[in-house]
Amino acid sequence: GGSHHHSHHHHQNNIHHGGWFGGRRHRDTTVVVVDNNNYYNHRSWYNPWHNNEYGPSYQRSNPLSPRHYHTGNANFNNECTCCKPSGICENKCPWIFASIVLLIVALVSSDVQDTWTLNGGESRQVPRPSPLFTKHLDIVPVSLSSSNNNDSKNNNDMSSSVKVHVLKKCPPLTGPPIALDQSMEISLAPDDYQYDSFFLHKGSTLSVTVDQTQGATNIYMIQGKQQFQEWEENDGGSSSIKKRQKHYVGQDQDTQTFSWTAHKSDTYVIVYDNASGWKGHAMIHYHVNLTTYQLENDTTTPFCPISTATTDSSDTTSCQVDLEATKRFKCILVQATSDQPDVTVTIQSERRWSRIFLVSLLPIAMSFLLEKVRHVHADDHDDDDNVRPPAFVPAGETPVAEATKLPEGSNYQNLPTATAVLEEPMVPPNKTYDV
Repeated sequence: GGSHHHSHHHHQNNIHHGGWFGGRRHRDTTVVVVDNNNYYNHRSWYNPWHNNEYGPSYQRSNPLSPRHYHTGNANFNNECTCCKPSGICENKCPWIFASIVLLIVALVSSDVQDTWTLNGGESRQVPRPSPLFTKHLDIVPVSLSSSNNNDSKNNNDMSSSVKVHVLKKCPPLTGPPIALDQSMEISLAPDDYQYDSFFLHKGSTLSVTVDQTQGATNIYMIQGKQQFQEWEENDGGSSSIKKRQKHYVGQDQDTQTFSWTAHKSDTYVIVYDNASGWKGHAMIHYHVNLTTYQLENDTTTPFCPISTATTDSSDTTSCQVDLEATKRFKCILVQATSDQPDVTVTIQSERRWSRIFLVSLLPIAMSFLLEKVRHVHADDHDDDDNVRPPAFVPAGETPVAEATKLPEGSNYQNLPTATAVLEEPMVPPNKTYDV
């Protein structure tokens, strides 16, 4: 729940300044290089219940396409040639590529890094990676609402800020709902846009009232951070994004209310895009009704209550969830206690590097094993060709090899030719024939 707010400007070249935080974009055809620190005046405002994963979004590149393996008469020592007719792979290039793919899969599946801001009483499920490549999850509260900063006693007494529940399955979203209200004012320069983001559980409702006092505004409701990033990168989104987003228009001197119900637990982004060629101005009011997990009837004690240390508010204690020991428990929930307006927590995974590298090296090890088998097979085949059984020779006869042996110093020119032999008469002795 909660929101996150930033101002942006469209740009023809889609140059990012600040990623998820924002930046500005211009549709001008000429690009002028300026000092961002002096030129951009980012708008900031305090929202006591904003809840957004403002941490960096990690973009993972797709693995490169494999090289083309030639199957002709190639030099096996230099070419990346995969298989010979025998079916045993001769070159290690495909195996190395398979190891790289396995390494990427293991790294991606074991990576959990996020930052949440939870409203008082709000609960949220933590992504659970496989224990094969991940040791544990560290859940750490990093800050509380600044509304307590003036009270040193409350600021240092944070013993009940966050609870972590480790359950066999997640309870239903029938816990006490959380109602949030917030008003804000937006001013949009030509080609400017601003956005707010909310994490809504399934069944949560969001109502937005727009009082357009100047200009006109295109209002988009986009589900998912990836879809919003695509919307930004394509300067308004691709055709597929445009088909899925909700679109409303705030007219000059008009007040309208738009409402949504979350059909899936996800991040929802509301974009206010200036639809006119002059400055726009509007008053925005949010009313959010957040669904929560039913933890009131939970008879088991929390896995661990965590908080910042009572001695120094800058020190934090963490809740460490061992994934191997809790592998039968599929649901990990973080709950902010209702005695605080909001709390920010970070969630980070600790990888099993030895297993990751061991699994990723299996294809290379397999290639060495197959090569060893192939060489042993080839050596046995060569031995069979060199050792032949002796030919059968009847008793009393001279072996063929000795009978055809030439006298020392002779050559093939001394032998009678086949033509000379055929010139001799072919009549058997002591035989007469009547003609």
